[in-house]
Amino acid sequence: MKNSIPYLRYIDKRYIKNYDELVIAYDYRLFYIAEGGIKITIENNSFSLIEKSLIVIPPAVAYKISDCKKDTLVYILNFDLDSKNAIQPPMSPDNPATFDIYKAIIPEITDFKDIHFENNAVWAEDILKTLAEENEFQKLYYTEIKNAYLKILLLNLKREKINIHIPDIINEIKNYIEENCLENPSIKKISQKFGYHPLYLTRIFKLYTGKTIHTYLLEHKLKQAKTLVSGTEKTIYEIAEMTGFSTSEYFSKVFKKYFGCTPSQIRKQNKLI
Repeated sequence: MKNSIPYLRYIDKRYIKNYDELVIAYDYRLFYIAEGGIKITIENNSFSLIEKSLIVIPPAVAYKISDCKKDTLVYILNFDLDSKNAIQPPMSPDNPATFDIYKAIIPEITDFKDIHFENNAVWAEDILKTLAEENEFQKLYYTEIKNAYLKILLLNLKREKINIHIPDIINEIKNYIEENCLENPSIKKISQKFGYHPLYLTRIFKLYTGKTIHTYLLEHKLKQAKTLVSGTEKTIYEIAEMTGFSTSEYFSKVFKKYFGCTPSQIRKQNKLI
């Protein structure tokens, strides 16, 4: 597909339910799990799609969707690998008994002739969001822009490795935050240091840690603050300023919410020991 332009026929982001029976699509199908999880069965193979995973199913391949978790939110794309059949409107999948193979859009291009499954495709979400927005607002040249973004998505899927060593990057970011939390680094500064877009970095960090960068930074600032409260004679105002809080009152409020008591109470308890 190096020299071809794919065609995005349909895109939607919606909650999905089980398909009780096998279905067959006339064009390509892409499913990306934004939230929740499903199982897709193709012949004798089952694919468990968890959050941020993705699958591409070629035309004329029977599949069944089951084991949908509650409130599973999915991006669904119908597309062709070239634009020869761009005038063809969106087509619903058919059941195997009535499926007409002569209506199927089977491309001459050999890419994606097999099922393509990506267990961790968090990188694709920004592209899918852009595709959905272009489709919704339909500004000038939206069709061309949609197809261009679709090609970027498909070419990335064809790469052997995408965004390698993400877990290593996450550990490096965590170490950086822990070592520099008193400097109160912004998400923009952190993303620039590690060479990622702020939105993308925020998403992959939460995916692997279960916490936002802001929450992780706040936790380590508070731990440092507790050490300063317990082990130094610095005033609460000075500690609040050192740890990047706007006022000592706000610092005390957040401190109490996290530790269950105020900085002053911690200091009094230490003096009684």
